[in-house]
Amino acid sequence: MSWLNGELILNGMSKKDLAYAHDYIRSTVRNNGDTREFSNLGDEQRPIKKMSERIFDCYEDADSYLDTFNWERKYNPIVAFRDVDLRSIKKTKKIENLEARKEKENEKLLEYYRKTNVKNFKAKLVTCPTCESKINKEYINNCTCPLCRTDLRSETTKKTIERYESNIEKLEEEIKKENKKLIKKVKDKAPIKYLLLFEEYCG
Repeated sequence: MSWLNGELILNGMSKKDLAYAHDYIRSTVRNNGDTREFSNLGDEQRPIKKMSERIFDCYEDADSYLDTFNWERKYNPIVAFRDVDLRSIKKTKKIENLEARKEKENEKLLEYYRKTNVKNFKAKLVTCPTCESKINKEYINNCTCPLCRTDLRSETTKKTIERYESNIEKLEEEIKKENKKLIKKVKDKAPIKYLLLFEEYCG
């Protein structure tokens, strides 16, 4: 028994829009399901339920709001949002600086990944600290023991990677906050769209 989930952006909630949503979901389910065994797959769908009368400032806010509900397999939720295109808005110097810092952190992290990869160890055989297996480094993928799945990198390496990832996460949060300030300035001019999430049985 399997289920398929996805999302759809609608221009409105008219009969025509909702009929399009039904056809889209049906088509998606049938393209991914077993129609030989279930010939009417996609015909019966969860009801579409409007979760709030609020018009959210942007897609991300609408998506985050819907994530607060346990709606799967009960109904397909929908909410309105302002379709703000951040690409059309001039970035502030602060956002440009934050994005440049994030890019540098990403580059440092990727370089550190390459530098500390188990495949770059001098020794041909690597000993797993957990199961104590000696493994030819050529057979190790993602720095993980193929037998017990232990991360073979040192604690110092793992902590450094965590530090880089934490820095990137903090910068992403700062960028989001600054983008929200931009969105508030232009949201009233942006068109209203509807975010519909769905999960349907596909055989």
